[in-house]
Amino acid sequence: MKNKFNINPMCKKCGEVFSVKRYKLGYKTCLTCGSEKKMYTVAPAYNKGAYQLISRNCVRDIGK
Repeated sequence: MKNKFNINPMCKKCGEVFSVKRYKLGYKTCLTCGSEKKMYTVAPAYNKGAYQLISRNCVRDIGK
């Protein structure tokens, strides 16, 4: 699949070719690989505290 810019972006995870528009926005993965759920989130665990990595199963306990 060649386009007028001769760019053929390939996903870094699965190797599939993806949209040139997505590549120009700065993405290095296809839409399928880019939408995988993360196993953690970043949040302040305490009032006025530093941000910390919190796993998905502990999200309900933030601030308790």
